[in-house]
Amino acid sequence: MFEPGKEYNFVTLESAEDGPEQSESLWTVVAVEGNLLHLQVEATTGGEFEMFAKPSEERNMVLNTASQFFHSATPVTE
Repeated sequence: MFEPGKEYNFVTLESAEDGPEQSESLWTVVAVEGNLLHLQVEATTGGEFEMFAKPSEERNMVLNTASQFFHSATPVTE
């Protein structure tokens, strides 16, 4: 279902005061191990909007797709 090297828009559920809320974020799949996805967001340098946006650090995460907090993922087409 997930392909390493592809970017996906992930929707997860997060706890909030009023109950669960959906959160969306873009991640690139680095590796797949059963239900576990190794995800990464590359570091940025600011690009063409460097004067407005600060550089960001690389982020990594392992997401369990069998978790009750995983909602969905949609491939990002370029």
